[in-house]
Amino acid sequence: MEEIESEEIYVCSECGHEGPENDICPICGGQMLPKEGSKDKVLGEEGEEEEEGAASAI
Repeated sequence: MEEIESEEIYVCSECGHEGPENDICPICGGQMLPKEGSKDKVLGEEGEEEEEGAASAI
């Protein structure tokens, strides 16, 4: 019954606009961030890469 299952929603970090845009907010030009659910996936991947880089530098 739910049609909006595969569509991800992004929220602008500056004005709060919600929409399918995943880069730049069409309203204010701010950064669009994934809304809650996908947030962990994006931050988790970036965080792991940064930790590995810091560990090899030591």
